[in-house]
Amino acid sequence: MGSSSTKPNVGAGLRQWFTHLLHGFQVRYKLFLAPMVFTKRLREGVRRGFITCSVRIWKHPHVKVGGRYRMDEGEILIDSIEVISLQDITHDLATESGFESRADLLKVAKHGSGDNVYMVRFHYILPA
Repeated sequence: MGSSSTKPNVGAGLRQWFTHLLHGFQVRYKLFLAPMVFTKRLREGVRRGFITCSVRIWKHPHVKVGGRYRMDEGEILIDSIEVISLQDITHDLATESGFESRADLLKVAKHGSGDNVYMVRFHYILPA
């Protein structure tokens, strides 16, 4: 009778397949979740540095401080994230975020079913 060391290692192949499957899921998930997407009309202001904050309504933060997220040919670097309330969204904050009014901002700020309000401050980094 052979020892257990002569049996084929089926678990190794299964582990490799499962790891590959998980990696593929993580890559697809990261590609699917585009954390800092801006409407076309705001992108030029972001690139030029006129817009450096964004109000987002999410279940949980989709970005992290220090994170870099692609936008056009450059990247958005996240400087800070702050939890705020809907009452904190003023006309001045809306215009600082690139919108004409508070109502205009609120039409765009909600992403999904979340109800937590986040103030995200960032800056645009040109490609090297």
